[in-house]
Order: sequence, then structure tokens, then C-alpha cells
Amino acid sequence: MTQLAILILSVLFLSLLIGWSYNSFIHRKNALQYAYQSMEVMLQKRHELLPKLAEVVQASAEFEFRLIQEANNLLQQPNIKELPPAAMVQQENQIARSITQITSAINRDASLRQRKSFVHLQKSIVEVEAQISASRRAYNAAVMEYNNAIEMFPTAVFASMLKLQRIDPVDLVVLEPEYAVKDS
Repeated sequence: MTQLAILILSVLFLSLLIGWSYNSFIHRKNALQYAYQSMEVMLQKRHELLPKLAEVVQASAEFEFRLIQEANNLLQQPNIKELPPAAMVQQENQIARSITQITSAINRDASLRQRKSFVHLQKSIVEVEAQISASRRAYNAAVMEYNNAIEMFPTAVFASMLKLQRIDPVDLVVLEPEYAVKDS
């Protein structure tokens, strides 16, 4: 009778451990997907602001127009949601570099810096970049939590049975506030 009770308790404990591990992985996987989708939303905001920046700057000068055309060409590439994370990061990093070039050119044009529409747009871009930075940090934190779960004992045993793989964090270039157009 004692052996039967020990066997039943062992099976119950093992079942609870497996259930907890599985639910833990599902929770982390869903958190990871949520964080990635949040980052995609913030990147989409960047994509929506860049054409508006193009409109404002096009009214000012031809040199900036060439830079903006290059940035717009980057936006014509496949939807970021269709790209694997590494390709999405590479494309977004190119867009961030384009924005930096545009704002550097604008810093040389005092009349454009003083337009209210441009100043408002510039503040919007800085805000979106801060949101992208926050979403990148949230995604990378979710990646770290997921990777820790699949690599630490005892969940690592269950993770190997489920053939769960490590996920790499993203190294997305996010424009810092210093890139912004300087006030006159």
C-alpha cells in the first residue's frame, strides 16, 4: 500500500512538473510573440512618419530630396511583417541611417528648421524612436526569459523534448535624441 501511494504521488508530482513546464513555455512563447508584434507596430509608425518627413523636406531643397528618395526606396521593400527578424533588423537599420542623414542635412537649413510643421514632425519622430527603443528592450527581455527557460534545469529537459530552439535578440538601430534637428 505504501509503495502504491509513493508511486501515485511520484506520478502526480511528475505530471504537475510537466504541466508547469509546458505552461511556462507557452507563457514565454506568447510573451515573445506579443513583444515582437509590439516592436512591429512601432516600426510601422516609423514607416508612416518617413513619407511625411519627405513631404516637408521636399518643399525645401533638392539635396534632401535625394536622401529622402533613398529612404523611400527602402520603404518600398517587402513588408517588415513578412521578413525574418534578421532581415527586418537590417532593413530598419538602413532606414534609421537614412533618417540620420536627412536630419543632418536639415540642420544646415535654418529656414526648414523653423517651420512649425517640421518641428511637430520632428518631435513625432523622436517620440516614435523612443517607443521603438522601448519595444526593442521589451522584446529582448522576453527573448532572454525564453532562452533562460529552455536552457535552465529542470525546464531544459522538457525543452529539449519539445525541440525548442534559442532565439537571438534583435540589435535594431534606434535613433537617439541627439540625432534630432537642433533648434535655432
